[in-house]
Amino acid sequence: MFCTIDFDARNRLGISNNKYILCVIIYHLSHNPSSKHPGWCYASQITLGQYVGISDKSIRTLLKSIAEEGLIERVGKHYRTTPKFYDIAIVKPEESSAFNDAKAEESSEKPEESSGSKGKKVPVEPEESSAYNIDTTTDSNRKKKTLLTDSQKCDWLIDEINQLFGRKFKHKNETATKKLKARMKEGFTALDFQAALDNIKNSDFGRENNFAFITPTYITSHAKLEYWMNVQNEEVTQVKSADAKVHEEQ
Repeated sequence: MFCTIDFDARNRLGISNNKYILCVIIYHLSHNPSSKHPGWCYASQITLGQYVGISDKSIRTLLKSIAEEGLIERVGKHYRTTPKFYDIAIVKPEESSAFNDAKAEESSEKPEESSGSKGKKVPVEPEESSAYNIDTTTDSNRKKKTLLTDSQKCDWLIDEINQLFGRKFKHKNETATKKLKARMKEGFTALDFQAALDNIKNSDFGRENNFAFITPTYITSHAKLEYWMNVQNEEVTQVKSADAKVHEEQ
């Protein structure tokens, strides 16, 4: 999983890395046009915890804390970010009248800095670790950033499948790579693939079939990906028997 931390936005919010990551995940999932719950994050608390890389107990505490800070709201089992999060983290500061008013007030009250303090860089203290792969690219090294190739993205997906379902698929799957590239062009993200895999893992259908139908080419199919990323366990009725066959894609 990949998430870019906008440190300026995070600092404006005054929250930790994990809180920021969780808010961003909820924001993007609630804006997924393919979701059956438009405007709401469809991932469960357990899934959200897996995204961030923390325990079930910790994710509940984190969600409660973020809600108390007014950054997310909950109805039933679904979450979404609030206008407060959008105004502070998503809207550019120069586009926010509230930000400009606060900036003007701050400048009128702030004492003048000495010339020696201008431009001083304050080191960022490391925060709690996260299993979520964070892109900490800053403006100074942005040009040096190395983007993942399509093959590397597919290797990540294969690793996720192997880890979740105890499989041993090998990397460099050209067919799955081409299909993954096509899905990315259609607007699907790593979060969508993760949601689909989590739903399969938690489904009765998957367990009844020992997850034998899961292969890299299966989950990169448009129809299968869209179905599993949105399906609820009780909605799983029957999948074609051909999907339940084991595809040895070594």
